[in-house]
Amino acid sequence: MNRKRLAFIIIIVIIVATGGIISTYLLYQIGFFFNPGNRYDWQNLDYMETPFINKSYINAWNEGYSESDNCPWGFTHNGLDFFFNHSAPVLAMAPGQVWSIDFVDTGAAENKYHIRISIRFSREIELRYGFEPWTNNENDARKQLEQLQIKVGDWVNNGDKIADFVAYNESAHIHFDIDLNGNQVCPKDYFSDDAYNKTMDLIHFYNSSWGMCYS
Repeated sequence: MNRKRLAFIIIIVIIVATGGIISTYLLYQIGFFFNPGNRYDWQNLDYMETPFINKSYINAWNEGYSESDNCPWGFTHNGLDFFFNHSAPVLAMAPGQVWSIDFVDTGAAENKYHIRISIRFSREIELRYGFEPWTNNENDARKQLEQLQIKVGDWVNNGDKIADFVAYNESAHIHFDIDLNGNQVCPKDYFSDDAYNKTMDLIHFYNSSWGMCYS
């Protein structure tokens, strides 16, 4: 076998191997290999809890889930916004594995820095918590990172503390959404009955005629 042919074969093998590694990594990222074993019932999520202990920890309700601008807040919004008080504990709403924690510079004129946490419940479902402390000061925003009680790879249960919330003004909140196979969906059907009632009680405390989700 001449050198050119040998080099060609080596290149093909490297390309195939690299492609396999990349494919495996991408499959991992989308949860293809995810399996929580016997840690909890992961076949169906209908027992999600609230992220707050009681509504006294929340100071407003301005946006729920909406697929269009046909909603009280007037714009499309792919999750629920919980306006936690400063230092209020934020709880895991369902069990799962901490999949990612990202400190994000959005480049926005205000509310520049977000901390985005993804907790994978199953191969299909991720619960995502977007901490928005509402500051353009990076050092201030990183104080929220310091409050985290979790790290990537940890397993959490309903009610485990994720962090104490850091709020720099009244606009600070946590944006919560459910990702189902790459699409954000209305969280309504994933709550336990009690947690759904508690969330609706919170919504109606601030806006008596509002629903949680709008199409």
